[in-house]
Amino acid sequence: APELSAGGQQDLFVYGAKRLALKKGARITIPLWQSTAALRHLYTLDIPVVRDAQSGSSIRRGQNGNPDPSDRSPQRLAENQVWHQFELSNASAVPWTTGAALIIRDTLPIGQDLLTYTPVGSASLMPVTVAIDMCGGYSEEELSRQPNGLHWNGYDYGLIRKKATITVRNLRKQPSLTRVSVALGGKAEKISDGGTIQLNDHRSDDWSENSGREANNHSDLSWEFTLDAGASKTLICEFGYYQR
Repeated sequence: APELSAGGQQDLFVYGAKRLALKKGARITIPLWQSTAALRHLYTLDIPVVRDAQSGSSIRRGQNGNPDPSDRSPQRLAENQVWHQFELSNASAVPWTTGAALIIRDTLPIGQDLLTYTPVGSASLMPVTVAIDMCGGYSEEELSRQPNGLHWNGYDYGLIRKKATITVRNLRKQPSLTRVSVALGGKAEKISDGGTIQLNDHRSDDWSENSGREANNHSDLSWEFTLDAGASKTLICEFGYYQR
């Protein structure tokens, strides 16, 4: 078979190894490459919100995309939602292909997850573990309700405006670089603390039912800041959505 050298093969990247001889029944481990990567500790709070298209109430999504069963338990008040992640920058000569990664400090394994494909000159996030000394929360408050706020596709929709409050608390003994993101159905209009808003077309997974969801935008909200040791931060966003 022809020998493949290291390099791009169509949309794939192949790591090359020198030609070698191996005795029958023998085994060998071959290091393909080694590099030192710049690392940034990042604490992330990601809040995907699903809304009931009939009642307007919000439902937290679980990891599998379905409503989070912990919403039915009082333990959800103490739920740890903040993740400790490594932001790794690839300054090597080759891309990092997708694969399992093990994180070791000295001789102690501290995390294992999937490292996604990272081109040269780019960066990727590597989850480590849930940050047990940081916690976050999310709540909504209705601000106004306007009947017949929109007539679209033969139907009348009411316009409901709400205020979302996101809280993050750092119980660690060190300052923590924190990134917060919220994904929800509706049009975000105001955001606090220098956060950013990105508007998109409607997304079906923002709603638990189909009724009227096409009339609404999808909003992605994000903040990044350093949270001092022992400090808490409250973030605010105002948004509106249409409901039949």
